[in-house]
Amino acid sequence: MCTVTVIPLEGAGLRLVSNRDELRTRPPSSLPREHAIAGGRALWPVDPTGGGTWIGVSDQGVAMSLLNLNLDPRPPVPDNAVSRGSIITSVIDRPTGASVIDAVRTLDLSRIYTFRLVVADAKGVWCARWDRERLTIDEHPLTPICFASSGLGDHLVQERLPLW
Repeated sequence: MCTVTVIPLEGAGLRLVSNRDELRTRPPSSLPREHAIAGGRALWPVDPTGGGTWIGVSDQGVAMSLLNLNLDPRPPVPDNAVSRGSIITSVIDRPTGASVIDAVRTLDLSRIYTFRLVVADAKGVWCARWDRERLTIDEHPLTPICFASSGLGDHLVQERLPLW
C-alpha cells in the first residue's frame, strides 16, 4: 500500500510524507539529489527502471507525489507505455501548485498508465487522477489530508482514510 499525507506546519509551510509500495523485485532508487530546473532547483530520487520519480519538491515551495491508481476492473496497459515517473520531472519547474496542475492538463497521457498525482503548496492541495479515459482534478484547502492506494485495489483501502 502507498500513502501520501500532506500536513500544514504552524506558521507557514507544509510537510508532504509518502511511502512507496516496494516490490521485492524493484531495484532501489537513488538517494534524492538536487536537479536544476527552469527558475531554480528541485530535489527528487530517481527510479533506476523507469528513470523518473514518484516524489519531488522544488525550491519554489511546491511538493508532489505520485500514487498508482488501482481500478477494478483494471484497464489494459497502453502499448509503448511511458513511465508514470516522467510526470513529476516534466512539471516540477512550475512555480505554484495550480500551475503544476495546469501543466498536467496539457500532457499527452495516452501512453501513461493510471495514476494519482498529489500536488501541494502554501495555498492548497490538488489531486490529478488519470483513469486512462479522463483526467479529473480535485482541489482541497491546505489542511491535513491523506491519500492511499493498494495493489489489491484502491477501493479496499479507502475505508482506512477516515481513521487517519
